[in-house]
Amino acid sequence: MENIKEYSRQEPTWGMFNFIAESIRNKLLVALMALSLIPLIILGIFMYNRSSGVLMEKMFGNLNAVENIKADTIRNHFENRRYDMNVLVQTVETLRNNAFEKLAAMHQLKKKLIESYFTERMNDVSVLSAIPITAEAMIAFQEAEGPVGGDTWKDAERIHGPFLTKFSESYGYYDVFLVSADGRIVYTVAQESDLGQNLMSDELRNGPAGQAFEKGLKSLTFQDFGEYGPTSGAPAAFISSPIIVNEVTAGVIMVQVSVDQINAIMQERTGMGTTGGTYLVGPDKLFRSDSVHVRESTVMNPAFVVDTAGVTEALAGNTGQGVVIDYRGEYVLSSWTPVNIHGVTYAMLAEIDVTEAFVPGGGGDEKDFFTKYKEGYGYYDLCLINPDGYLFYSVERGKDYQTNILSGPYKDSNLGRLAASVLETKAFGMADFEKYLPNDNSPAAFFAQPVVREGKVELIVAAKLSLNQINAIMQDHTGLGDSGETYLIGPDKLWRSDSRFLKELRVESTVLNPGTTVDTAASRSALAGEKGTQVVTDYRGRKVLSSWSPLVLTKPDATNPQGVRWALVADIEYEEVHRPVVNMAWFSAGTIIVAAILVVIVSLFLTRGLTTQVNHIMDLFGEIGRGKFEARTPVTSQDELGTLAFSLNAMLDNTLSLIRSSDK
Repeated sequence: MENIKEYSRQEPTWGMFNFIAESIRNKLLVALMALSLIPLIILGIFMYNRSSGVLMEKMFGNLNAVENIKADTIRNHFENRRYDMNVLVQTVETLRNNAFEKLAAMHQLKKKLIESYFTERMNDVSVLSAIPITAEAMIAFQEAEGPVGGDTWKDAERIHGPFLTKFSESYGYYDVFLVSADGRIVYTVAQESDLGQNLMSDELRNGPAGQAFEKGLKSLTFQDFGEYGPTSGAPAAFISSPIIVNEVTAGVIMVQVSVDQINAIMQERTGMGTTGGTYLVGPDKLFRSDSVHVRESTVMNPAFVVDTAGVTEALAGNTGQGVVIDYRGEYVLSSWTPVNIHGVTYAMLAEIDVTEAFVPGGGGDEKDFFTKYKEGYGYYDLCLINPDGYLFYSVERGKDYQTNILSGPYKDSNLGRLAASVLETKAFGMADFEKYLPNDNSPAAFFAQPVVREGKVELIVAAKLSLNQINAIMQDHTGLGDSGETYLIGPDKLWRSDSRFLKELRVESTVLNPGTTVDTAASRSALAGEKGTQVVTDYRGRKVLSSWSPLVLTKPDATNPQGVRWALVADIEYEEVHRPVVNMAWFSAGTIIVAAILVVIVSLFLTRGLTTQVNHIMDLFGEIGRGKFEARTPVTSQDELGTLAFSLNAMLDNTLSLIRSSDK
């Protein structure tokens, strides 16, 4: 038999992949894994990128929708508050008109009563001076011999005194005088110290009685109040008329007007509340009736000069109404008109404190109208301001209550500037949040609207906005997950609503807090009037998805060039948005690993059946190569390799038989 040549195995170099080249099994295993895992990996990467993009797009859309909803809600909130102000101003105007109508009706009624009272008194004296009994009394007292109070005088007093006394009592006079033509007081009903004195004396001539006498010598006359010496300077007014006997003036009949009867008319306060009242003022701007607000008498009292706008107008003959400062220094609704008493002009005024006029309330402990309104609509405070700046009403009655907001200590506050602006524009205005000193420097924003009548501001209604209502809108994080929030930023880069993460920021409030300034790309863009949606860094330095827009609450005008513009920002952390995608990536990776393990197991099972038969055949060739021609390979598979092994064994059997036959 020929020598069998030996051949060296020459194989390609696979380097680090030699383990694959060394085995069909390894090649099959790697091929199967590649065919199964590579598509999975490609699909996973595609799905990751696709899902990430879709999720980001969806979240941006959701964030933009939330931002739009919040912007609309805030705008509607402020529009509703502005509508509330319109209703409130109309209500105040109605209250004002009703109050002035009542005052006007009251002063007209009192004017008629006073004029009727004096007309009747003038008629009484005119009749009294003309009847014979009066002339008889005058002659009797003049002819009485001896001093006043002597026997002859007493005889005349017993005859004529009862009539004059009854006349005085019946018509409510303080006193009735009979004065001789030379000025001597021959009789008085009251019989005070003036009885027997001469009204032409230096002491009495220039007093009200002396003046009444001199004028009464000529005609029926009314002498205005003046200090009357015989009654210790007490005020006295007189009506006088000449007593004519045989066409000769025998003397003068004089009556002293009773202040009590004037007070009975003027101090009737039905329908005028607790602070309302009417009173008379003379040409010297002193009272002619007693004030209901002062215990001591105010008639002709120099301590109570009434030099008000209403008095000046009425004494000039004008009728009018307005909000003025009264003789007490209090702000009142005043209605005035002149009253002419037989040539003497008085000013009649009907007044009520502005607070009672504009702030109707129930009896007892019931809350007033503005307190109920403030609580019902969620305002922090409601204020009423006079055109001169006096803040005469406040629900909360803070430090600004009863101060002048235009010239007082708070004139430079946002409310002070707003009031000045509203007075100038005569229109609605808003003051942005600022620290408000009267409320311990807490943040405050205000609405204000004037009550305008005939082109003149008569009252300003101001409302302090509630931060709680703004926070209730902005801190609702529905649709924003665990890390999302919406917030408002002003042009000063300070908050206009509280952050949702106060504990994390370690502050009680972020509103106007200089320690929580917000200067981000989103806030800057919104304050510049731009709208956008983008991944940015927020005020905490965190990567967020952000949607923003400008929020214009009031437009710029001449007195407020910048208007009120805020930035509305909606954020959600990028990590929270991206978390589902990351979770999906980890799930995909786990799926690929499990798939790889399954592929390996299946591949090992498949290649085992393939390589076992091949290995047996290879072992057979090895045995034959060493000269063992009797060797045979086991047939372990039913496939083509099994058939090959069977055929190879048959071929070896035939070949060995031929060799053996040839040797024989």
